[in-house]
Amino acid sequence: MIEDNDSAGYSDFTETVYASLIQQAKLNYKFVRFSDVPMAERCIFWRHDIDFSPNRALRLAAIESELTSIATYFIHIQSSFYNIFEPSQTEIVRKITALGHRIGLHFDATYHSISSETQLEERISDEAKILERYFDCPVDAFSFHNPSVQHLSWRRNQYAGIVNCYSETFANHVGYCSDSNGYWRHRRLIEVVTEAKDRHLQILTHPGHWQAEPMSPRARIFRCVRGRASSTMQQYDATLRSYGRMNLTDMPLELQVLLQISYQRFDYVDFLWNSDRLHALLGELVAELDNILSGENRAGSAESMTYRADIQTAQNLLTMPQSANEGIGTALKNQCQRIATHIIKIVEQD
Repeated sequence: MIEDNDSAGYSDFTETVYASLIQQAKLNYKFVRFSDVPMAERCIFWRHDIDFSPNRALRLAAIESELTSIATYFIHIQSSFYNIFEPSQTEIVRKITALGHRIGLHFDATYHSISSETQLEERISDEAKILERYFDCPVDAFSFHNPSVQHLSWRRNQYAGIVNCYSETFANHVGYCSDSNGYWRHRRLIEVVTEAKDRHLQILTHPGHWQAEPMSPRARIFRCVRGRASSTMQQYDATLRSYGRMNLTDMPLELQVLLQISYQRFDYVDFLWNSDRLHALLGELVAELDNILSGENRAGSAESMTYRADIQTAQNLLTMPQSANEGIGTALKNQCQRIATHIIKIVEQD
């Protein structure tokens, strides 16, 4: 069941708050790498499991670098949300390491159907070597991805010479705080790093859950997934352009022009048109035009009156049941084109 409330503290999960958490942690702890085990002083192991978005990971890495702190970014080779061997994603990981951070292995034991520690050691060794070969840097540690009870029972300090983040040492001698699933299930991170009751501390974050603005956990991940889909479509379009190929589509010209003006700003046009959600598309375009007019000094002009009249027509369409008649689809399409034409005219004039 999807919950819709702010009881989990959505405002905790912003870039601004993230920076403040790093600053607070630095007051009480020394940031160390997993290769620094055993621990001799008050220290903090700051870890990121990249479950959803290397792009978000790079943003957090940049914030950490600006604040002269270090972290370890754990890569999931079999991720369903990204392909680490895709050129753009490979470049992101290289940028993260160039900022002074390390990479770790986010290991999926279920994917390999591992049933023994011998198998575990073999597969961890295999995957760590892949990462080291591709990224030219050591893999100091591994963390389990969605571990089972059996996986968590494998508690040796190292496997294949790589530190186990869920080892006996970390479980019994290092405090722990995680943002798993995008909310605080036990302790809020700000309280943990401010009170600093733990002499040694391991912090786990998932970069996809840290965004520029507060939003629900599901909305944060939707943004990651939607952003990747948009990027993939832009790459498709760019490839056709670079080879001088035709980019065949049944999208009206007016909507194509919006995408050409700014794909980032109007990516919802691509998504909603190709999802056959004309009702939602018209609503978004109306909101866009209304927002533009609200910030423009056009009151009383003939153009403004035309724009407002078309907004009213569109709003009337939007209040009609979508199953009202067979012609509503055509009417929605025509009004989308008309509203888009107005947006294009205003944007190009500006």
